[in-house]
Amino acid sequence: MSYTTAGASYLDVEIAFGEPTPVLTPDSDFDTKQIGGTEVKLRLKNNIQGLPAAKFIIPEKGLECIVYSTVQEFEVEKAAESILQAYAKL
Repeated sequence: MSYTTAGASYLDVEIAFGEPTPVLTPDSDFDTKQIGGTEVKLRLKNNIQGLPAAKFIIPEKGLECIVYSTVQEFEVEKAAESILQAYAKL
C-alpha cells in the first residue's frame, strides 16, 4: 500500500510473511505503544528516508508490517491501528 500527498510526504506499507527483521536505529528513537494489544514501535523522528517509521507483527497471522513514511507520528499510528483492525476482522 502506498500513499503520496501533493507535497513530498508519503506513507508506504510493506506486509510480509517471515522472520522479523531488526529495526534500523541510526539517528532515531522509538516509542513503543500498545495498539489493540499489539506492540507497535513508532519512530519519533520518522522523516529519515529509508528507515521504518513503524514496525509491528500482526498477531496470529505471522505477518510483519513495516511502515515507511515522512508524515507525523500520529498519522503513522493511525495507519498502524487501521491495519491491525483490518487484519483482526479476517
